[in-house]
Amino acid sequence: MPVVNHPDQAARTTREDNARLLQGVANLKVPKIARFRTDLMSPGEILAAIGRDFDYPLILRKSKAHQSAQSLLAGGLQSAVLLPDCEALRGHLEQSGWRDFYAMKFVDLRRPDGFYRKVRAVFVDREVIVTKPSIYHEWMVAGWRSKPEGIAFFRANPKTIEECNRIARDPEGQLGAEATRTLEVVRDRIPLDIFGLDFDVDRDGRAVFFEA
Repeated sequence: MPVVNHPDQAARTTREDNARLLQGVANLKVPKIARFRTDLMSPGEILAAIGRDFDYPLILRKSKAHQSAQSLLAGGLQSAVLLPDCEALRGHLEQSGWRDFYAMKFVDLRRPDGFYRKVRAVFVDREVIVTKPSIYHEWMVAGWRSKPEGIAFFRANPKTIEECNRIARDPEGQLGAEATRTLEVVRDRIPLDIFGLDFDVDRDGRAVFFEA
């Protein structure tokens, strides 16, 4: 029977797989990502591997966490953190108890106004729909829109919600033709019928991949 997002294809779209699938796409910056498991490597080996292959600051994200709202929780339940240096990484590994996680290069897209932005594109068969742009004062932009902190932010900065609306109405005009053409290439690389992509566009007009 026909299915949407066949399991064999879905199994090819882990965070690491998507980064590999999108390597070499023109005008797309794909930050380095690697998965680590503490049952396969010791903390010392993990620290050495990350120190060898990544620069700081560095994002660590639990591999089984998806919803952005989970990333906003405090304390040990937090599922994504931005670590400034090796000592912070060492402390996090000792205290969090995370057994399976991704290390991801942090691309600092902080704007002149001090805010960060995330844009989502939804792909349905051949159609590309830009939806849910969001802006916030922290690097983890997603997950705040419906929370009191996010609502207060938009009320205090009404120009940001106006910008989000302009992007949703006219993605090419606001993000640039090169960036929207890049989305079409992404559509052809990811082997799913329906999926979403989180990204932003840097000052040079290049799309920066967050996750799909």
